[in-house]
Amino acid sequence: MWPGLVQTAKEGGVDVIECSLFWNGHELSPGKVSFLNLLQWGVPVWLHYVNGTVFRTDNEPFKHYMQNFTTFIVNLMKQEKLFAPQGGPIVLAQASSASGNGSHSPFKFENPILLKAGKNEIALLSMTLGLQIGLQGEHLGIYKPDGLNGVNWVSTSEPPNNQPLTWYKVVVDPPSGDEPVGLDMIHMGKDECDYRGKFFPDKCLTGCGEPSQRWYHVLKPSGNILVIFEEKGEDPTKITFSKRKTSSLCSHIAEDFPMVDRELVPKVGSGKSAAHLKCPKDTLISSVKLASFGNPTGRCGSYSKGDCHDPNSTSVVEKACVGKKERAIELTEENFDRGLCPGTTKKLAIEAVCS
Repeated sequence: MWPGLVQTAKEGGVDVIECSLFWNGHELSPGKVSFLNLLQWGVPVWLHYVNGTVFRTDNEPFKHYMQNFTTFIVNLMKQEKLFAPQGGPIVLAQASSASGNGSHSPFKFENPILLKAGKNEIALLSMTLGLQIGLQGEHLGIYKPDGLNGVNWVSTSEPPNNQPLTWYKVVVDPPSGDEPVGLDMIHMGKDECDYRGKFFPDKCLTGCGEPSQRWYHVLKPSGNILVIFEEKGEDPTKITFSKRKTSSLCSHIAEDFPMVDRELVPKVGSGKSAAHLKCPKDTLISSVKLASFGNPTGRCGSYSKGDCHDPNSTSVVEKACVGKKERAIELTEENFDRGLCPGTTKKLAIEAVCS
């Protein structure tokens, strides 16, 4: 396949072809490089677990391991005499520009070239400038309230068409009404999973290759400032508002701490953790699809009972909630059997219907 493609390219006037070596595909463990694998772009999995590593920044562990791999590859190509000064086909080798830290790193390339008498045309194609713009914007924090005015934004009535690697800022007011409102970003550019910054094991377990996040909650009734960095040149005017009509609601909380930030879920009454339910405007809790105190599994819309379950869970929640607009169910001994499954941290999962 490749000889035919290369020959076709040469016949079409192409005299340079770029080929990438994927770090995660070849250094499957520190110092052990293999050319039997081919995976898509990314840093090696093992590097995620090196203490103190912060990806694609001016970080010593990241630079140390990247330098080791780069040095190995360069020395290997030298041994095989693959560089142009050695008579080989490689005219340029460089580390991916995506590995920069947002600073303006100098780049110098020197190589003999053949020039003919008269006019010579030299074409250079690079996205480094655009990547620097994006990384520099992140470095300056222009998407943060205290960084918005740190750059000169260009005012325009219509955004440019098909312009990649561009920062946009706009003030948006959601449509009227009491329903939850979100921004739908499905038409904006897609990219690979983002491993910049400190690594967390669940950064990219599902949805890889798709938008990292499609829906964004609109917090204020007016004056929401939206700042985005569009990589592929998609049309930001295709970003739309979407209302959500809620017919069911869920709550999931553990007996020793809330399942989300303590600051966001206040404790009530006796200070015990509590599951909070609140229906939209003009609706009440009409029924309880599932309530389980023990070790329930699943997520909202697909909760199920575990092997540790208080059989009175449903009746307790129904008695407290049905016919109410808003309710907090405390995880107390009066409500649930706290003696179930000794040694296990119990949780309460609820899915109710509003009508």
